[in-house]
Amino acid sequence: MVDVIREIIQKIAISLALTAILSMLAMNLLHLGESSFQSLGVIFFIIYTVVSLFTFSRHKLFFVLSVPIFAQFFHIFQRYHFTTGGNSLWRLIPFIILDTYLVHFLTSTPKRSGGNYSVIILIWLISSSLFLAISPNLSQIIFGGIVMYVLTIPLLFVYLHTAAQATDFSKETEKYVSILFMLFCIGSIGLVYLGAGYKGTDNLLATRNIADTNTTMAYFILLWPFSIQYALKAQWSALGKIALTALFLAIVILSFSRGALLIVLPYILLTCMSNPGFINFKWIIPLGVVVCFYFSDILTYIGQLDLMYFWTLRFADIGSFSVMSTIWIG
Repeated sequence: MVDVIREIIQKIAISLALTAILSMLAMNLLHLGESSFQSLGVIFFIIYTVVSLFTFSRHKLFFVLSVPIFAQFFHIFQRYHFTTGGNSLWRLIPFIILDTYLVHFLTSTPKRSGGNYSVIILIWLISSSLFLAISPNLSQIIFGGIVMYVLTIPLLFVYLHTAAQATDFSKETEKYVSILFMLFCIGSIGLVYLGAGYKGTDNLLATRNIADTNTTMAYFILLWPFSIQYALKAQWSALGKIALTALFLAIVILSFSRGALLIVLPYILLTCMSNPGFINFKWIIPLGVVVCFYFSDILTYIGQLDLMYFWTLRFADIGSFSVMSTIWIG
């Protein structure tokens, strides 16, 4: 895991250097967004995607899997000045770069045995084309639909089929997915923290928090079982397993979503219980005691960040929660 983190940092450093050089050579690029910071951030991510995919890496599978995950942050960061929507080139750039790499990889890699998957690909392309054709807003999704359904998903399927023939594929995939899960959690929590001071209906973190979008929560749900398996196989300590679970719980809480509380919380509980040895619920008792002891301080901190505003937007009956918090704090 340390090797992967080190390589991420190296590629970030290279991308930052290239971004700085490009910004000096083409000053007009700084005016793409609503600020120079946003413009540089968007340019940096595009360069980072190219660098991570087209430079040598011992962990190339990680960088391929990371593109859809990191693209979520890219989409959030480039709002609202950049064009949005299913056909937005700005939203699709990471996937176009990914498709370019996958085509390069598959055309330059000798075909191995066990690659008779043409029928599956054909069925997928026909069904995807049919679904696109009957869409009531075809003109608004046609470009994005072609990029995502006709290109990205089939190419990823073939790529993963090829990569799966490696002897350590399962072990490495669980490790990579676990790293992505933690990065995604930490990044989402960071976005909530940074956006907590903003109010108004035009604020994405208030109106539709990153942790509550369908795509984002689906990523968390899908990545979670792999993270559990990696923690078990790597024999993480009890503290590490609790920290991993706490990250997911924090995401659910900070999603400000009743659906997440009612659906994802039971999902976390069931997955933990169905994997013996992952969580010993005796550990929860002292943790619960600590939380109860500092509960008033936690609510005070939430109030200082003004996160109650986001709960107010999500819950019509927030008054009862406010009363409870007043009692605890007072």
